Amino acid sequence: MSRALFVAACGLGGLVTGVFVNVLILRGPGDRPFRPPWSRCRECDATMPAAGLLPVFGTMALGSTCSSCGSPFGWWQPVVEVANGVLWVVAAVRFGPHLPVLPYLFLFSALLALSVIDLFTFRLPDRITFPVLYASVPLLVVIALVEHQPRHLLWAFVGAAGYYGVLALMWLISPKGMGYGDVKLGRILGLYLGWIHIVLPIYGLGAAGILGSVVGIGVLLVSRDRRRAFPFGPWLALGCVIAVAFSAQLTAGL
Repeated sequence: MSRALFVAACGLGGLVTGVFVNVLILRGPGDRPFRPPWSRCRECDATMPAAGLLPVFGTMALGSTCSSCGSPFGWWQPVVEVANGVLWVVAAVRFGPHLPVLPYLFLFSALLALSVIDLFTFRLPDRITFPVLYASVPLLVVIALVEHQPRHLLWAFVGAAGYYGVLALMWLISPKGMGYGDVKLGRILGLYLGWIHIVLPIYGLGAAGILGSVVGIGVLLVSRDRRRAFPFGPWLALGCVIAVAFSAQLTAGL
């Protein structure tokens, strides 16, 4: 398969998978099970027609409101599906049609779901972060061994410990400024960034710090409320995505 065709296929796959990212977003903060039927109303939990699983156009096909309770579907749902397609394209461009692309497709979708949940609820639910971590470790181990790159495993675990340690220290210093969910997310980010190169977690955390600071200052200037809650998880996730996307350039010559 040519690289261009692979990238296009990943973009299409990302759009389709974005439907299930929305399922994670809608069910993750509560206790509703992650099982079929996938298309359900977020308010009354009524089962929706299968047309609701169409990427981008699913909510429009259902009339934009639940037929049972009349509550509107989230305007952000097609945005999430498009964003997931874009993220899969980013991973495809970075890794090409090679095995290491698989865990990063998984990572980007998980980070998208967690970021949207954090924006809406100021929480990073354990029922998503822990399964992502537990699935990531064996996945990265197997791919490193298949690719005959065992040193990537050492880098990954050092990256996870280092990223977690830095965020844990920040949390201990200022527990009101950062939730412990962000600290737990740091293990996942450090694992994946370190797997590529041991120094990459530094770039990911640096990018997240800059992005979070800029956006946080902007929110403060607009709201003029120093006590207003501000989710940091999305910027940790975006910093990771940026570091992965430019990892070849950032680690060149190291």
